[in-house]
Amino acid sequence: MQIKIEKLRQLMDEKCSGNYNAFARETNINVALLYRLLNKQANAGLKTINTLINYLKANNLSVEDYIFLS
Repeated sequence: MQIKIEKLRQLMDEKCSGNYNAFARETNINVALLYRLLNKQANAGLKTINTLINYLKANNLSVEDYIFLS
């Protein structure tokens, strides 16, 4: 599984006006890791992907829109 970076960045812009700290608190993803993910300096591990999936489901968002499942 891999996160669709541009879609996640758009979600952050919509939900938190592009604020990394606010989006990290909202998604429960470490802010430093979130920054590295969105700037393509790191890859998401299983724990981070599961955390993101839980956030997406809780907010009635399509998991397939934000994560490559294959």
